[in-house]
Amino acid sequence: MQRLGTFVRLTFGNPLSLAYLGIVGLLVLLDRTSTAAPQSDASIMPGLLALGLAAPTGAVLFVARGMIGRDVIDEDVFIPAALVFSYVFQAFVLGFLYRWFRRRAARARAVPGPGAGWQNPAHGTDHERR
Repeated sequence: MQRLGTFVRLTFGNPLSLAYLGIVGLLVLLDRTSTAAPQSDASIMPGLLALGLAAPTGAVLFVARGMIGRDVIDEDVFIPAALVFSYVFQAFVLGFLYRWFRRRAARARAVPGPGAGWQNPAHGTDHERR
């Protein structure tokens, strides 16, 4: 259960992942509720942008599907599943990177500056070590 909690926290519990998923949700919603004429460029733009946000992982999945064969996996099931997986996986990676950078910045703040250790009680002072 702890791993599931970590996965959920990294995927949905940080501002970077939430912003990414919010943008994806908005674009998908705009694509589904578009009132523009179906043939106009304005009606396909949110959908193309949503696909673009899934591109890194989605491209790998679509290439893998092409290698397996188009007849093996039903297109009506594969495309939505691949998009959802791509969005969730990329939100997880963004959450992981966010946590890594936050921890790295916290460690950098915790490192003592130059001159620290001059008065080290466990080993005496540096000038006594000759």
